[in-house]
Amino acid sequence: MPLASLHQSAFALKSLITSTALALVLAVSATSVAQAEEITGIVASVDYEDAIIVLEDGSTLILPEDTDTEAYEPGQMIQATYEMDSDGNLIVLELAIAE
Repeated sequence: MPLASLHQSAFALKSLITSTALALVLAVSATSVAQAEEITGIVASVDYEDAIIVLEDGSTLILPEDTDTEAYEPGQMIQATYEMDSDGNLIVLELAIAE
């Protein structure tokens, strides 16, 4: 095989490997990026010890450890921004009493 042809084959193989690696990285990145969602609802119950709020529609919100859970009580309207984890749990990023 001539040297020029061998060089072209090596370049083509390197381009193919690079393209495949880039596609794999993009695919993994796209699946691991969680989308933040918003929910508004009325608090049905608060588990102050485990930092969990259940809304009247049945949605269960898992609060960050540093959340002042005492600020929330049944009957309040709240608004939360959350991400869903791989198990389907709603992990709260931001939480506020809705006005």
